[in-house]
Amino acid sequence: MGVNIENGAEVVNATVGLMSANMRASIPMATADNIAEVGKPILQWTDVANAFYSTLINLIGMTYVEYRQWKNPLSMFKRGDSILGSDVREIAINLAVEKDYDLSGSRLLTNEAPDLKVAYYRLNRQKDFEVTNIEAELQLAFSSWDNFGTLVSRIVDNLYRSNEVAEYEWTKATINTAINDSKIPVTNIALPVDSATANAFAKTVKTLSDKFTFFSTSYNAYNLMNTTDANPFKTFTPKEQQVLLITPEALSSLDVDSLATAFNMSKVEFMGRTVVLDDFGTGADGETPLTAFAMLCDSAFIKIWDKTRYFNTFVNPANMSAKHFFHVWQTYGYSPFANAVLFKPQA
Repeated sequence: MGVNIENGAEVVNATVGLMSANMRASIPMATADNIAEVGKPILQWTDVANAFYSTLINLIGMTYVEYRQWKNPLSMFKRGDSILGSDVREIAINLAVEKDYDLSGSRLLTNEAPDLKVAYYRLNRQKDFEVTNIEAELQLAFSSWDNFGTLVSRIVDNLYRSNEVAEYEWTKATINTAINDSKIPVTNIALPVDSATANAFAKTVKTLSDKFTFFSTSYNAYNLMNTTDANPFKTFTPKEQQVLLITPEALSSLDVDSLATAFNMSKVEFMGRTVVLDDFGTGADGETPLTAFAMLCDSAFIKIWDKTRYFNTFVNPANMSAKHFFHVWQTYGYSPFANAVLFKPQA
């Protein structure tokens, strides 16, 4: 949208510009000196207030990413929108099994169904964020552009930033669930604390990163979930789709240039595929911190789909307040078909 939410008059004009023609006609063009005049119809008429605040919330949502966002470092795992239904189905096609040459052609008319592996993900986050501006705050907001900016900031902080933090926590919890489900292959290696342990870790990461590029049954969760399947699932992960999740403690002892070389990337490219997590959560008891300090995975390992992002405002004429709602519905899960390896200290 290109709207600077630090500029109150610009925000108001952009908001009014998105409202209906009848609503626009009741609100004068905002300038540096006429905020009281602009606020008068918004404060006096419930219909105008409802339209203005609902549009303002949506406008902030469209411009938030450019100006005030705390960026969720795990947002790279988002897969897009899930529109229909509450379930998402992921289908993976296993490699075909080779057969001996059939000189007689006896298999010509036999059916050879592909080996399909299927995983389902269910809508599991239906949350909303709410913030109310009481009458005194609304009146104060239209007393100066600084005060209007305070109102906008409160909406941003309470709705958008709160959700961004929640999405990070939900994503981290999904990773934690995969760990506690024991569905991620584990490599035991010393936590990098000096040059020797850092070099050993870098060497191990490089080895696994190279192995990921070959078809294998060793690093995906499907084969841990389906140990009796006669056809284990084989998959691979090219270098450019590999992601390293790592704690600050582990990263601080590493030579990033060396790790970048291991991934055949420049330092800048490598840091774009490295995500620093504060930690990997707790054990199954919900209390004991996990000792895991890194995870190498396919960028498709964590699955996040957005289903609903709904903004609205209710103006209560009884107490002259405005309550803003931000609903977020999403699906979180981890894929059994993508490679991942967890690094834990040696026991």
